[in-house]
Parts: sequence; structure tokens; C-alpha cells
Amino acid sequence: MSEKVIFWGLCAVLVLLPLPYGGVYEWTIFIFEAGTLVLFGLYWAGKLAARNECAAEGVGRIPLAVKVLAGVFFAVSLAQILPLPQEVLAFISPRAHRFYQDVSAGWLGEITGRTWKTISFAPNLSLYEIIKYACYGIFGFLVYKVIRTKNKAKSFVFVIILSGIFQAVYGLTELWGGTSRIFGWTNKWNQGSAFGTFVNRDHFSAFLEMIFPLSLGYLLAGADFFAMKKGLSFREKILWFGQERLQKSIIVGTAASILGVALLFSRCRAGVIIFFVSIFIMLMILSMAEGGRKTEDWGGTGAGPGRSRSKRAVRTVSLAVILTAVLIGIQPILARFTKDTLTLKAGRPVYYLNTVEMVGAYPLAGVGLGAYMYVYPMFEKASDPGLLSHAHNDYLEVLAESGVVGGAALIAGAIATLMLIGAGWAKRHDPLLRGIGLGCLVGIAAILIHSFGDFSLRIPANATYLVTLYALGLGAVGLRSRQGAGLGNINSKNISLNKSGLKRDDGITRILGSNSGGRGKAALAKMKASLMLAGTVGLLFLAVKHNLGFLYLNKYEAARKGAAEGGQSLMSGFPEFERQLQKAVRYSNNPIFYREAGLLYLGMAAAENMETGKEERDARRDALLDRAREAFVEQIKANPADAQGYYYLGKVYLLYNYPLLTYGDKGRMFLRKTLNLKPHDLFFNQSVIFDFLAMWDGLSEEEKAWIMKWLKTVWVTNAEAFYPELKKRWEKDIKSLDALKVILRSDAAVWSTASRYF
Repeated sequence: MSEKVIFWGLCAVLVLLPLPYGGVYEWTIFIFEAGTLVLFGLYWAGKLAARNECAAEGVGRIPLAVKVLAGVFFAVSLAQILPLPQEVLAFISPRAHRFYQDVSAGWLGEITGRTWKTISFAPNLSLYEIIKYACYGIFGFLVYKVIRTKNKAKSFVFVIILSGIFQAVYGLTELWGGTSRIFGWTNKWNQGSAFGTFVNRDHFSAFLEMIFPLSLGYLLAGADFFAMKKGLSFREKILWFGQERLQKSIIVGTAASILGVALLFSRCRAGVIIFFVSIFIMLMILSMAEGGRKTEDWGGTGAGPGRSRSKRAVRTVSLAVILTAVLIGIQPILARFTKDTLTLKAGRPVYYLNTVEMVGAYPLAGVGLGAYMYVYPMFEKASDPGLLSHAHNDYLEVLAESGVVGGAALIAGAIATLMLIGAGWAKRHDPLLRGIGLGCLVGIAAILIHSFGDFSLRIPANATYLVTLYALGLGAVGLRSRQGAGLGNINSKNISLNKSGLKRDDGITRILGSNSGGRGKAALAKMKASLMLAGTVGLLFLAVKHNLGFLYLNKYEAARKGAAEGGQSLMSGFPEFERQLQKAVRYSNNPIFYREAGLLYLGMAAAENMETGKEERDARRDALLDRAREAFVEQIKANPADAQGYYYLGKVYLLYNYPLLTYGDKGRMFLRKTLNLKPHDLFFNQSVIFDFLAMWDGLSEEEKAWIMKWLKTVWVTNAEAFYPELKKRWEKDIKSLDALKVILRSDAAVWSTASRYF
């Protein structure tokens, strides 16, 4: 009973997870995590409750290499969030040790907290990522353990293909209907492309890249529409076309064609290329398959199409997809390859070079899962609009976050498992399992290739489908050929003879037990099940705790939006806003929550500064600034690599006792730290440099020299993005440009660049 619930639960997750924009929202990730952990708990509860199943735990074991490499990755990930003595940290990550020393210098030392530091710059974010990665692994584990029969494998693959068909049809309908929406929301970023329920067409393309080969493999498992015998009469041919199996094959072939058409009309350049690469890989594998004489059946069982017929089926579907695209209009697809000029000086090549430098700076253990976007700005060489959240290369990003040890273990695990599936597939003879295995093999290869140029595996739906293909592929190449038989079934192949006589293999010994050790093994199995249940509860507790923080953050954001739409002032709605953020912080020390709380208090302090009644106003303002300072300090403690915490903390100190700037030197120190962490961020540079120039007469000689050096080294190559905005803001806040010109003229090199804009 529990396995049936788990099976349909897995199916439900696969169908529902991609629907809310690829599952990228915090609440969708939580539902995935909670659902996966509940199913995992049911699995082990069933093992614990069963009388004999615990003794048979060895059935369908995950390959040792996969477990070892996954264990190394998770061990490194856990080590990243453990506080370490300075000596140990200096040995493991010298660059991180130097960073913490720099952060702790001078007044910054007041906010850094304990002397023991973590390898991860954002341990709370890393913990959240560990839970997510663990749930991906658990989902794959459940697929591997539950899909143990051919009937289940067949049904499971059918559900996956249906999910892909829905995404394909929905995406094409919205594209050709001219609406380009996702459930009523207009996607303004990917107009003219099919994107299903994914915001990004590249991620939609990666999703279909996995399912399209699986649909082809499923087609090959039962397709015999090229197997018509010669010499049949017209009546016999009519009857042959009416057989149920042929009709099913035509339906599956049509489904595969729809997936292929949607993949092309996603207009993702990598997706279009990988469509043809997938076809090539599948045809190459079929050509290299053993026992491939044209007269033989594909699986050698007499139940499937011959190798040549299989290749013909793949080519037929491919041609159908291409012909459909041509008839509809292939020009928009081709335009994607001619629209942008390839360059090595901007975009992804630059991201890759900077990320490689990051890997070199933190080689052994990385910067921490989830910390990439905060550390990357330190390695930028020029201004780039927007915030780079991912490296656009999953391999480089995992190496940057997990280091060479953890990242290489994860990558090696992915490659090793793919090789295991390929080796097992070559030995399969059952047409259905051989078809599923081939589809998984090519689908995995497709998205692994795509991951060299994108971050599609950072999308929860895509990551879940990838581990599903891995588990399904491993299971398919290990399932028994007999219909309905599972990994635990006993047949004559389980028995072998050696010099000692009749011997049972390990699987049978585990199932039947032995007179001496059967009870002991059962007891150990029950202990394992109990530990797994306890671990599941712990992970679920952490996931719930983390999600509650985001739940109250969402309530806060909704309250702010409602107040703004209703014309309510910040001060009138402040008590409710503060209450929601306090609840968010109570459940999770996520640095994002502290930042939002600090911004709320800072906004209130600025509003108080505009009120009349100086003494009461100043007291209220400074009390709010104290609370803002506490919040930003906690943000920096939770993520010292995030420049925003230092920037807003600097603003707090500049606002104390305004306009006297009693703590101006302290505020400027934090603003300088902001630019050290994000030296090429246009917004921070414009704001920080404006503040320094506006306080010019109160600056020390060292600060004046620093600001001039900064202007010469950072903004000389991108002056057109910087100086016009600086001029506009100066005219708005200070009016006359005379004072600014005098300051800029004090350095000839600075003025030679700035003079063109004044």
C-alpha cells in the first residue's frame, strides 16, 4: 500500500513541480521538499513496519561508486557550514581566512561576531541549499527503489511524457496564439518563443531536451510500423494498420514529434543544436549496439523492431519535426543564430573567466553553496548591468561553490552514473527496458551538454527530472525482463556453482537470511530505518522553519504593496510591517530577512527626519537607526560577502544626528567596504562616490586620495555610464555644478575623462 502511495506521489511531483514557473519560488521548492520528505518517511516507515522487508534491504542497491561520490559532495557541503578555528580555516581556505581578517579590521571587528568562522560565506543559505540537494537525491532514491517492475516503469515514463506534452502544447499554443502568457501573466522577456510554464525559454528547452529522447526510446520499445512483411494482400495490410500496438506507436511517435517541434520553437540556440545532437547520439548508439544485424530484432527477443527499423523510426520522427518547423516557418528559429554577435569580451565568456578565477581563489572547499552570487562581484573586471545570480555554466558554478573536492565529486558522480547506465544498457535484451534505458541515456547526455552554457539545473523542475532520469535509467538496466518481475525476484540466474558446491548470490542471501545471522541483519535493517526516519523528520523541520520565514516575508511584501496601492503611509502601516518581519527573523536567520528589517527601520528613520519638532524627532529617528543598525549587523554576520549590508549600515551611520554627520567617518568606512566587495556595481559607485564628493570638505586627505584613485582606476573605461548619472543627481540634490567641477579638476587624470560630460 505504501509503495502505491509513493509511486503516485512521485508522479504528482513530476507533473506539478514545473507548473509554477519551473518551481523556482520558495513556496514551490518547499512543497517539493516537504512532499519528497513525506514520501521518504513513508518508505522507511513501511520498511520498519514490515516483518520481512527489512531483511531484504540489499535488493536493488545503488552502485557503490555513486554513493561514495555523493557522500563526498555532501560531506564537503556540511563541512562548509561548521565553524572552524582560524588555523584550520587558514589551511583549508587561505583566501577566506584573509577575507575574514580584512572584515575584522578596525571598526568592522565590532560586528563580525565569534572568532571561529565557516568556509561558507553564507552558512544559512548553504544549509538551505544542502536540504534542497538532499531532497533531489532522496527523490532519485525513491524512484530507483519504487520503480521495480516493468509495468511501473512503463506507467512512470508515460507520466513523464504526458508532463512534457502538456508543457509543449501549452507553450506552442501561447506562442502561436500571440499571447505569450503563463496562466495569465505575460512573459515580456521571451516574446516570440515557446516557453511553456517556464519564465526562461532556455530552461524550458532544457526540460524538453530530457523528455524528447525518452519519448523516442519509449517509441522504439514498441514501434513496429516499419516491420510490415512483404507480400501481404491489400486486406491484410488494412488489418495490419488497424492493430492496437501500431496505433499506440503512432500516438507515441506523434507525441515525440510535438516535443521536438516545441523544442525547436523555444528558439533556444543551445536547445536547437542539442536537438540534432540528441538525434545523432541516439543513431550512433543504435549503430554501435551489439547483435545489430538487420534481420535480428533490436532486443534479440523477437518482440521489438530490428536495429535498422529503430534507426528508421528515429529518422522519421526527426524529419517530421523538421518538416513541421519548415511548414510553420523556420525563419524565427534561424534568426536566433544571426541576431547576436559572438564576442569573447562580454557576456558568458567573461562570466566563465571570472568564475575560473574564483575557483582558483577558493580551490579546495569553495565559497559555500548558495554564495556564488555574493562572491562573484569581487572578481568582476568591468561594470555589468544587473546582478549575476549564476555562472551560466553549471560545472563552473558547482566548482566555485563546492570547491574542487566537492564539485569534482558531484560532476564525477554524474558522469560515472551515466557510464553505468550505458554499460548496463548494452547488456539489456528486453525491448521496453532497453528503450527506456536508451531514452534516459540520451536525455541525461543532452542536459549535461546544455549545462556547459547555461544554469538550467539550478531550476528545481529540471534538477528533479534529471535525477529521475538517472534513477529510472539505473533501474531500467537492472530490472528483470519478465513482465511484472522486480529486482527482488528469484530465478535460476541467481544461483551459481563454485568449488564449494551450490551457492546463493548475495541478493538471495539477503532476502532469505540465514539461520545464524538473519535476525541480526533484520535488527540492523530496522535500526537503519529508524535512523532514516529520524533524519527525515530533522530535514523536514529545517525545511518548514526556513519556509515559515519566507511565508512571513511574503506577507510583509503583500502588506507593503497593499498599503502603497491604498495610499497608506509607511509610518501608519509600520506596526504591521514590523510584526511580519520579526516573525520571519524568528523562524530563520536568513540574511535576506535581516536586510528587509533593516531597510524598514532605515526608511522609518528617514521619514522621521522629515518631521517637525526637533528633539522628539531626533530621539525617534535615532531609536529607529539603532534597530536598523542591529539588523544590518546581523545581516553582515550571516553573510559577510554581501555588499548590501555594508552599504546600508554606512547609510545608517551617516543619518545619525543628521546633518552634523557625527559618525560620518564610520559611515564612510562601511561605504568604502561596499565598493571593495562590488567594485564595478554602477548603483553602488554612483551612490557612494556622490556621498563622498558631497562631503568633500569633511574628508581626510587619505579619503580624498582614495576617491580620486578610485575614479581613475574603476570608471575611466565606462565613463559614459557613470558621469552623466552623477551630473544628474548633483543637479537634483545640490543644484550648482561649480563645486563638483572644482573637485574633479583637482586631479588632471580624473578631469581629462570627466570633462567630456560637464
